This record gives sequence, structure tokens and C-alpha cells, in this order.
Amino acid sequence: MAGHLLSTASFDEMLKLQLPPSIDDRQRFFWRDRNGRIGHAGSDQGVYTSLYFDPAKGNAIIVLMNRTPDLQTEEAMARLFDRIDLDLLR
Repeated sequence: MAGHLLSTASFDEMLKLQLPPSIDDRQRFFWRDRNGRIGHAGSDQGVYTSLYFDPAKGNAIIVLMNRTPDLQTEEAMARLFDRIDLDLLR
């Protein structure tokens, strides 16, 4: 049986800007805009996760990975997002 976890009003509230644009034009409920997509990322010692989606196109990307908190890993993650943008989310 298919159903919805959230009402349309709740979904819309989660995705609307929470601050006046003069303060921050990217901050949503717990999401942030990144390159035209809405999502959230986080990390802890040894792990990184992120989810970003494009509501206009209906596509999304989820990244779950082990990581070392160092500059080399940060650079690798930036390259990963560049590849995702170019190869998967065009």
C-alpha cells in the first residue's frame, strides 16, 4: 500500500526558506541549497553522508562513505561532487 509520510503542507514548510534572504538565501528547515539542489551533509570521525536533490528535475544523490578527516579527503570529496554534477545530475 502506497502512502505519504508527510502532508503537502509539511513538505512545503521543510523546503521553504527559513530566514529573510537578506540574512541567508540558502537556509531551509535543516537543508541547504548547493548548486541549485536542496540537501544536507554531515560527518563524524570516519564517516561522511550527504543527500541532495533537485525538486525541478526529480533526481537525487546520496553519498555514504568512510573518510579520514584531512585535507586530502576534503579535496577528494570536492572532486566527487564535481563528478556527480557533471556525470549524474545534468
